[in-house]
Amino acid sequence: MAQRRRGSSRHRSTFSLFALLPLLLLLIGAMLTQWVLRRSVSGAVALALRPVRRLSIGQHLASPRRFCRGVARNAAAPCSPLVAPRTDSDSDLSGPIQSFADEHAGAGGVEAALVGDAARRRFVSDLDGDSSLVIPALLRTRDMARQRKNYALADSLREHIRGEFDLEVQDLLGGGSMVLPISINVEDANTLGAEIRELARGALEASMTALDYAEVELAATCAAAAILERLSSAPPSRPVLQGRQHSDVALTMALAGSDNVELFGLLAEGAADELERTAKRTPPLAAAQLAERCAAAGLRPQDCPRLFGRAAVLLRQGGGFEGSSTLRDLEDGIFSLLSERPLRWLFRHSTRQGRRCVAPSGSGAAEQAVEALNRAVVGPDGSRPPLVLDLGCGFGVSSLGMAFADPSCSVLAVDASAHCIGFATAVARRWRVPPERLQHRHSNARTALDVVAAAYGGPVKLIMINFPTPFAEASGREDVSGNAHLPASVEDAEFMANRELLVAAHACAASRGGDGMLLIQSNVEDVATALRALAEAVGWAPVLDGSLGPHVAKVPDDAGDGWLPERQCRHARSGLARACGEGWLRQSPLPSAAATETERHYASEGLPVHRVAFRLRGDGVLAK
Repeated sequence: MAQRRRGSSRHRSTFSLFALLPLLLLLIGAMLTQWVLRRSVSGAVALALRPVRRLSIGQHLASPRRFCRGVARNAAAPCSPLVAPRTDSDSDLSGPIQSFADEHAGAGGVEAALVGDAARRRFVSDLDGDSSLVIPALLRTRDMARQRKNYALADSLREHIRGEFDLEVQDLLGGGSMVLPISINVEDANTLGAEIRELARGALEASMTALDYAEVELAATCAAAAILERLSSAPPSRPVLQGRQHSDVALTMALAGSDNVELFGLLAEGAADELERTAKRTPPLAAAQLAERCAAAGLRPQDCPRLFGRAAVLLRQGGGFEGSSTLRDLEDGIFSLLSERPLRWLFRHSTRQGRRCVAPSGSGAAEQAVEALNRAVVGPDGSRPPLVLDLGCGFGVSSLGMAFADPSCSVLAVDASAHCIGFATAVARRWRVPPERLQHRHSNARTALDVVAAAYGGPVKLIMINFPTPFAEASGREDVSGNAHLPASVEDAEFMANRELLVAAHACAASRGGDGMLLIQSNVEDVATALRALAEAVGWAPVLDGSLGPHVAKVPDDAGDGWLPERQCRHARSGLARACGEGWLRQSPLPSAAATETERHYASEGLPVHRVAFRLRGDGVLAK
């Protein structure tokens, strides 16, 4: 029995030794790691402080953010830290590091250590020309302060290094310290990214439900400031937005009405970084969509050449985009919101329900716009440029394109949706279009016509009514659904291009002189034919001489012409007037840059767009 107990005791001793073995191995590993870190100090210093050697110490203290960016770019990985030079407590450091450390390790705070007049001047003078010693000097000073139990100064130096240089000080086992670029963990980065996306979505929802432009502007400004703060708080080593999230946020904020150039610049650079980082595994389609969404947000090649240049390379190398408008415009350097594919992204958003279309009752917005446009002087006699009026402009891309395509004219675009005007105004500001050349205003179309007729100092060249929200189909059709939210007919006061508006447009063009042309475009055939009949009834004469291009010979129907909207098929079977023959234009008479998002979408889908242009009737007859 005693022998069994002795054997059991030996087994317990052997088991205890085996239990301690992992702890011994862990301790040995920690000691080896620390020895490697200390031995690699020279290489780590050269790597982490490579950008420092191009600057003087005075520049470091004055521009810490620049230093931080350089460290972040040159730090190969968190395993390449900058470690403070280690010496025994009774040995000396060489040169200015030792004198600085000895003098300030027992001082009362970081102010005396870094910005005290005499000490700082001598320290700067001594280290100038060898600026790679800056951070090691601060770290060694902190180590000596800890050895002398001056923990207040050690903590102050840690916070100062973090605040001034965006570097995190980490204490090593057994003494000493090292610094790493400040980073955030994956969970924090994801949280910041989610906050940014939620802020952008909130701004967009506020814009879509806003009753006036001031609400749109306020929501977009606040959201942009909050997003910038979060983007700035994240170091480059841990981006908070990944994949296509930069382009998503850019498009959302553009639609929300933000004109913050700094924000869009950061988002564009982030998108370019993502394309470069994932170039080998990014499909061409994903690269194309990212570039298209950025362009739909109002970004252009001159705003971020790296983004669009990289996208063009990926599309060319990946194949499948030969002959596409996206690749062609990217390689020509003209890819923008006015290109085909970005406009189709905008069209997708325009089909969303929920945005309010309530024009203000007063004429203040229109009056301010005309006052700004009257500041443009083109003639020696003080005459103003010919004016283009875009009534119901939507997101304003047609008026924006007109302003660029025809520098000889000014453009006034109005819409009842504050959300749409917010987008249009913000893009025009970011593109730096002079306000005396282009004005987007949240205003009633009839009010704008009256103000132009009374106050504008030049002729009216063109009045555009592009794709007005259609009225309901003719009553008595029990099989028609989905018309409850639409105006009842072309004569309804709720229909934007009603009789009253066409009469006001005629009066405005006649009072201001000039060509006085009216252009109506619609994707709904019965709306287009009804508007033509109404315009002719109030004094407009359709252009029949072919000067604006060929006429439409035949309108597609449901008899072998492919898929068509049900409303058009029903109209084709009704026996009513069709949008073909004299006066119906096959192509838009406007510059290609002035195409709307609806026009681009329907053209790309092979669906008809119905157009008719008018001039003032020569006999001056105006029907009431």
